Amino acid sequence: MPQDVIIYEHANFQGRSRTFGLGTYRVFDSNEMNDMTSSIKVSKGLVAYVFGHADSGGGYGLSADFLEDCADLSQFNLNEMISYINVFNAENPSGHIWVRGRLVNGQFVPGHWERKRADGSLLPDSGVVVSPPIPPHELIQPTVTSGGTIAVPDSAVVKNHIQSFRQMRKRAHLDCKIPV
Repeated sequence: MPQDVIIYEHANFQGRSRTFGLGTYRVFDSNEMNDMTSSIKVSKGLVAYVFGHADSGGGYGLSADFLEDCADLSQFNLNEMISYINVFNAENPSGHIWVRGRLVNGQFVPGHWERKRADGSLLPDSGVVVSPPIPPHELIQPTVTSGGTIAVPDSAVVKNHIQSFRQMRKRAHLDCKIPV
């Protein structure tokens, strides 16, 4: 059985497609299906962690971890938005299992690794939950120059990112608290 993730241009697994094996992928343009994905197939035993935007630091914006097929990404406000995909095994070599992101008492808990329970049971899975928007990496991570000095993004760039982040947050219409 193939171990891969396939994204599709249209809902219900129709139209152009692109296949991804284990790894991290920044989808750059329309040839690579950037902002064109409407459905996704995920092989059993894999996780497809998708992000709405990408920069040099990785994925940001809305995100969700899929452990199953999704015929219509519009139900998660991710239709024609995916720019970054991380595909990995749902169980790692040390025996930890991936527990997908979820809402607990109105708060978003990101996906994470946990040990298997002694009785082999898993946490109840409530299905896919979209994260609050994650800010761009340039906004939260200064860079170190070749001379060893720390470079902080220009204040106009930071203001632009903050404004973009706030607009993204408003469009998300999520019922959870997002730190600002």
